Amino acid sequence: MNKTVKLTLFLAIISALATGVLAAVNSVTAPIIAANEAGAQTAEIEKLYPYASSFEAIEFEADADGLVREAYKVDEDAYVFQVAARGYDDDIVFLIGYDVDGSNSKFQILSNNDTPGFGQRLMEDEYHQGMTGKSTSDPVDMISGVTASSDAIKNGVDAAVTVFNSLTGSTATPEEVEPDLPQVSTADLVGDTITSTNQEGDVMTYVVESVGYVGTNEYEIKIDLATGSIESVIFTQFNDTVGLGDKADSPEFLGQFEGLNINEMPSEVDGVSGATKTVESVIKAVNLAVEDARNQE
Repeated sequence: MNKTVKLTLFLAIISALATGVLAAVNSVTAPIIAANEAGAQTAEIEKLYPYASSFEAIEFEADADGLVREAYKVDEDAYVFQVAARGYDDDIVFLIGYDVDGSNSKFQILSNNDTPGFGQRLMEDEYHQGMTGKSTSDPVDMISGVTASSDAIKNGVDAAVTVFNSLTGSTATPEEVEPDLPQVSTADLVGDTITSTNQEGDVMTYVVESVGYVGTNEYEIKIDLATGSIESVIFTQFNDTVGLGDKADSPEFLGQFEGLNINEMPSEVDGVSGATKTVESVIKAVNLAVEDARNQE
């Protein structure tokens, strides 16, 4: 019994000592880590504003979604915001800065662990250049095939502009740009067909077969004839290349069609890298259903 008590006391003392040591170490290292992070942040801001003499962290009123993490005043000339917004797989962290009059944006991605081959296209110099020199009322550059990651940047910029406005009294907001979506000519529809239709109330359901890369895919497409809009597009049979073509069977891609007016179909679509033929198969199926629905109105 005495041995058990002694062992228990011994372990308790060791545990207390370990906790104390860890707390002491943390008290020493935490400020160092924070200082290093702050230094790295300042270094990135200095790259955006190489001629500035001061960078001051400032308090700010958070945006509704809490995407803006930090805000800085650059001399008396500009504001810079660190933003973290969710992409397809992970947060994208970036800096966006504006002159005090809301012009001449500066942009730099700090961290992007989004899908390789998709979100990583945001890291290219061309994209950074396109996001530079904008005003708070200019639209955010969107990249075809990188919808989720582009949306993350857009949402983050919107949040930064909201905070910018609260600091400066400005009321400008980034212009909204409608996504470009598809239109395929009837000449491209050879070998594709509507296999059945079913109308319930105002909603017409089409089952459509459309040739993909290695096989014929089947889709269910619902169109509200009263509003002239597409309700949904789903795969009912996928017969293309697994691991490539099936990337098109995703909410991000198929969701682009929802709500489209069948009489105002745009000309392009955000594609999916590696799934070009399957994407074309989806577009052809949608156009067959849309063409028939137009005739039903």
